[in-house]
Amino acid sequence: MSLPADPAAALEQMQAAMLQLHQQMQQMQQMQQHSTVAPGGAQSAYAPRIERPRLPAPATYEGQASALDEWGVEMEQQYDWYGTHDEKERLRTATAFLRGAARDWWTHLAPADRAAIGTWSALLAALRRRFQPVTTAAMARARLDTLAQGRQSVHEYVAAFRRLLIPLSDMGEADRLHAFTRGLKPAIATQLRVHGVQMVDAAIEMAVRVGSMNEFAALASASAGAASSHGGAPMDLDELGIEGLEKETSGHSATGGLDTPVTRAEFQQLLAAMQENRHGRGRPAASSEARPASSMQRDEGGRLRYADLTQAQMDAHFTAGTCFNCGKAGHRARKCPKKQSN
Repeated sequence: MSLPADPAAALEQMQAAMLQLHQQMQQMQQMQQHSTVAPGGAQSAYAPRIERPRLPAPATYEGQASALDEWGVEMEQQYDWYGTHDEKERLRTATAFLRGAARDWWTHLAPADRAAIGTWSALLAALRRRFQPVTTAAMARARLDTLAQGRQSVHEYVAAFRRLLIPLSDMGEADRLHAFTRGLKPAIATQLRVHGVQMVDAAIEMAVRVGSMNEFAALASASAGAASSHGGAPMDLDELGIEGLEKETSGHSATGGLDTPVTRAEFQQLLAAMQENRHGRGRPAASSEARPASSMQRDEGGRLRYADLTQAQMDAHFTAGTCFNCGKAGHRARKCPKKQSN
């Protein structure tokens, strides 16, 4: 660009060129913004796309009354995930997954009747009228009337109860509480009535807590019964199948801290003390004449000793897995062939 000889004219021409350049830069920025965001706020083809995992294809609907609600939920999930908002597209997608009696019904509809079904919601309503004469709520109420805990756990009963409540949005709180309490086991239902629970959520929370405590008590009772089957004699830890007990070592101290591993000898002493306490409280101990003599005795410190073996000798037998009585492997002292022959 050639500049005029007059300095004032040259300055005016330069300012005009700079103003034109500034306007061109503003136009380029506006065009870039319009290419990123479309008028409706949606992303254009030039905007970066976010890749999302694809959903599995929904199940097909063949006209079963019990499967219609679940199929409708799956189709709604597809529409929400893929952003399908156009009603014609929703209707076209839904009819593509009709099979069997449902597809025959849609295919043989009169042109006027099909034209009246122009949306997805209208299609779902028409399918309900045709294939679900008894409403989901009516079926849920009928099942709720016969729901009982029986041999189920409390958690299983609560899960079944909550599933039946989904279509019963108009059911009152008092009716829900009555239905839930009626189906529980009598022992748990009595606890709810004694505490005067008024809300279903509070009743479910208490029922789960009481049921879990009952199950724990039954498990503890079964464990105690298994322990009592050994009588008053010390139980063989290998027969109990208890894992995690440490072998005795020469450096182990009986007065160690809480993080000190529990040894077999200490656990054996604990079991023996529990059995003696159980005999003293629950039932009279057997007489000395009726109870067979045992070679396992306690020393002055309360620790178990077998016959005249020292602690080091017992540790050696434990480590080697040999019998306290004959020193051979393959059996325990109370089943020792030499002891039985004597």
